Order: sequence, then structure tokens, then C-alpha cells
Amino acid sequence: MKKTMLRIILFLLVTMLLCQASAQGLPIYYQLGTKAPEVDEVEFIAHCPFEEDEAILTIDFLGIYRGDSIVISCGGKRMLIDGGPEFKIGAVERYLQFNQIEGKDAFDAFLLTHAHDDHIEVPGILLGKGYQPAVQYSPYNLESTYELWRQYVPKLEKSGIEHRKLVTGDVIDFGGAKMTVWRWDKKGIDINNHCLVTMVEFGDAKILLTADIGADAQKWMLENFDHSLFKSDIYKIPHHGIDRLFYPYFDTVAPQLVIITNQKSSAERLEKALQNRRVPRYYINRTIRLETNGKLWYVTTQPAP
Repeated sequence: MKKTMLRIILFLLVTMLLCQASAQGLPIYYQLGTKAPEVDEVEFIAHCPFEEDEAILTIDFLGIYRGDSIVISCGGKRMLIDGGPEFKIGAVERYLQFNQIEGKDAFDAFLLTHAHDDHIEVPGILLGKGYQPAVQYSPYNLESTYELWRQYVPKLEKSGIEHRKLVTGDVIDFGGAKMTVWRWDKKGIDINNHCLVTMVEFGDAKILLTADIGADAQKWMLENFDHSLFKSDIYKIPHHGIDRLFYPYFDTVAPQLVIITNQKSSAERLEKALQNRRVPRYYINRTIRLETNGKLWYVTTQPAP
């Protein structure tokens, strides 16, 4: 009887631990000697934890100091999400050189979250230089009237690249990574709240990319969808950390690491909120590389390009 009770207790303890680990998300390890993520309570390891032949999802947040320039690589494919403002084209080109990525087919896809200069200008320049992704994803029709989008469309049409408008619920299979998008398309809201939000999944790994959405769009997501859809290991803070942290949404995502596409000095209010919560975080004065095999994350940093 005692042995049976002990087995039951042990089973319950193990189950509780597994459930707790699942609720907390996947383990995140940081390369020993790399720039720490603003808090000390993280786990560093000396060597890359992946096997040589493992399938890996890599996400690079380019160190352009302020602006979204995100490269997703998986299954031999590469996607540029946004790209940054015009004057950061050199940084993107140096990133390609540093990583020995050559040719006008360096990217298989462009994904534009919205038509603001710090997101749309670099991909426009790349198109002008002859870069040829197979497809351009965006939240717009070709006839949409946002000013910077109207300037972008002729370059897109001249390139002959396929354009696909994304709407809420669309899923992209990108080299084995699953990318699910949401977009609040209510008329009359500002362009930031119209942004594409993208959940990237690979195995059990999840990262939520929120572009520049504001609190109103975050409320819309919470009011209209199952909250479990937004739980993520890693979270790109919306709008470069400029806006107030919307706690109901942040607590729903419950990230173990956040990325802010800005400098710390330009996001002081957010920095204070994250300090109070002891949330590991990176700003993009360096390039942040996130890699996962779907079971754990490995984080390294590179000098800004």
C-alpha cells in the first residue's frame, strides 16, 4: 500500500513539473561570453547545443538601433520581414556579406507588416537593386492608398515578383516553419493598428512578432481569439518599445525573453517596466540571433552590421 502511494505521489510530482515546464515555455540558453540580456538570471552554455544535421529555425534581429529588420531562415529558405529605413540599407548589405549570403536571390520572400518608412524603405531599395524574392507578402491590395505603399508598388510590379495579400488566419509554411498572421482590418484605425502580427512556430518553439500594433489592436486580439494562441517563448515588443506596455496582452504572451527594436535610451518607460518584472530583454544595438530545433532556444549576438 505504501509503495503504491509513493508511486502515485511520484507520478503526480513528475506530472506537475512537466506541466510547469510546459507552461513556462521552452528552455532558452545563451552563448557563454555573449552580451547578456539585461538580467543575470539566465543560463549560459559554452557550446552550441544542436547536432550538426538538425533542422534549425534561425531568426536574426539586425542591429540597426531603431527599426524592424528581421531575417528568418529555415529549411534552406530566407525571408526578410520589413527591413528598416532608407539609411540602414548599408547595414542590411553588410549583414549579408558577414553571413556570406550572395546573389540577387538572397531572399526567397519579403514580408511587409505596414507601410511606414522604418519598415518599407529598405526592401524598396533592394528591389531597385535587382533583388528577386519569389514572393512579396503584405497586408495590402496593390491598389491600397497608403503613400509609401503607392511608392513601393511600381518597384514591385517592375520586378515581376508575385504579391500576396495576407489576412487574419492565413498560414505560411516557410521551410518547415509555420507562420500564422492576424490583422485588424477595421476601417478608420491608424496604420500601426493595421499591422500584420505573425506567430512563428517550429516544433514546440514559438516567437510572436507584433510589428507596431498599439493597445487597441492588442485588445482586439484578446477579445476575438483564444488567448492560448498568443503564448510564446519570445516576444518582439510592439512599436519599438515607444508605447506603454499593455499588460493584459503582455501577460497573455508571458514571454521568457523579449526583443525591443530600439535603443534602451529611447525606451526608458518600457525599460523600467521590464526591470520591475525581471524580464530578460535585448535592444538592437547588436544583431540578436535566435536559433531553435523546436525543443530549445539558443541565443547569440553579433556586432551591429
